[in-house]
Amino acid sequence: MTVRIEGNSTIDNATGGSDGAGIGGGYASLGDVTIEGNVTIKNAQGGAGAAGIGGGSNAKTKDDGTGNRIVIRSNKDGSPTINATGGVPEVDNDGNVISAGGAAIGSGASLPDKNGDVAPEADADITIEGKVTIDAKAGEGNAAIGANNTEQTFNGLQVGTTITRRNAKGDDVSQPGDVPEPEKPAQPTVTPSEGAEAPSTGSVEVERPVTVEGLYVTNVLGKQITHTCTQNGTTLTIRANGIVTSAHLTLGMVRTLKAQGVKTLVFTTLLSRSTTVSVDALLAAEPDAPDETAVVWTHTGPRAALTIDGVDHSALLK
Repeated sequence: MTVRIEGNSTIDNATGGSDGAGIGGGYASLGDVTIEGNVTIKNAQGGAGAAGIGGGSNAKTKDDGTGNRIVIRSNKDGSPTINATGGVPEVDNDGNVISAGGAAIGSGASLPDKNGDVAPEADADITIEGKVTIDAKAGEGNAAIGANNTEQTFNGLQVGTTITRRNAKGDDVSQPGDVPEPEKPAQPTVTPSEGAEAPSTGSVEVERPVTVEGLYVTNVLGKQITHTCTQNGTTLTIRANGIVTSAHLTLGMVRTLKAQGVKTLVFTTLLSRSTTVSVDALLAAEPDAPDETAVVWTHTGPRAALTIDGVDHSALLK
């Protein structure tokens, strides 16, 4: 069974019949399912022994080695949000349990043959790309996302992805990487630019070019423009040729600059516009904020503004 769901789609309830997946294959049938873009699936519920999304019960891997194929990915239209639950175990006419439940996303369970033997259930090849939100609850004795009671793990998922996995009892069985951590910005280093003069050993400080890694400046269109940085004693000056201009830092960068002896930051732009902020005052404004917290310092003609994580702190500017 091949199913493709894409675009701006919403499915409230997709419930599988006896032995059939909520979305995917029926009895003894593999599921080939692609979910892409701004799709919301509020409830995909597998029938007895079947997957919420994927294969029906008693499906077998093909002779060429392919099993259930499930692709979930975001695109330019948006990101999928999916809630899926695997089917309950199969029971016989006497009420005896004869199979496991289905995976929330993946494979259905296998049924015993006439000799009572149960073969491994069909494989599941699951791909997750881009930013997605998934809540998956397994049927009894199976995986939340995977096959044969084995969770498939994913590495390198896009930041913003959230995958929640629970077993049939509701216990959390989420895997490492299901909620990717944002990359921490590189800590800045302030180094003299090539060819710069060495600082004076006398009482008069020398202004010298420096490089602050991670710092960048944008214009009114949000495009990066060239800038220069110089340091004179404990003062670091950022210069850019623009009227509407923003300097972008992080609190982690400011903390590192303080550790390197910088006490004052100066931003200079066209129209002879120059403002100053104390490093200590800047850090004291949001002392518990994480290193990746954004600091944006903007000159708009004669006006100046400073935000920390989007909150206005322009009163710190001098």
